Amino acid sequence: MKLRLLIGLVLALSLAANAFLAGWLISLRALPGQGAQIRELIGRLGGLPDADRRQALALVRERWSTLTEQIQALRDAHFQLRDLVASEHYSRAEAEAQQARVRAATTTLQSTVQQMVLDLADRLPAESRHELFQR
Repeated sequence: MKLRLLIGLVLALSLAANAFLAGWLISLRALPGQGAQIRELIGRLGGLPDADRRQALALVRERWSTLTEQIQALRDAHFQLRDLVASEHYSRAEAEAQQARVRAATTTLQSTVQQMVLDLADRLPAESRHELFQR
């Protein structure tokens, strides 16, 4: 029974991480700049009790430079693919190679976010985990 609960929790956290990542990436396009990114994160954490919110924000601060570098790398890879496909000198082989770079950047970012979500879950009590991941 504990194994089923653990698997369910990991699945729920993974889904939450992917939803968080998708919303975060969408917000980056709509609201450029680090200030907007920070507001988005703070907004998601705003419903937590003060002590838990401080812990969560400390974790985000620890990972912030890595996350922003990975987000920028993913955006750059997407833009390079777009430019390559739209170029007069389009090459399928080059486009496929660039798609592989986009996939690698996506995987790297998703892994970092998913790890951060699990680290966040490790730091928060059950009530705060429930509050954060029910959104």
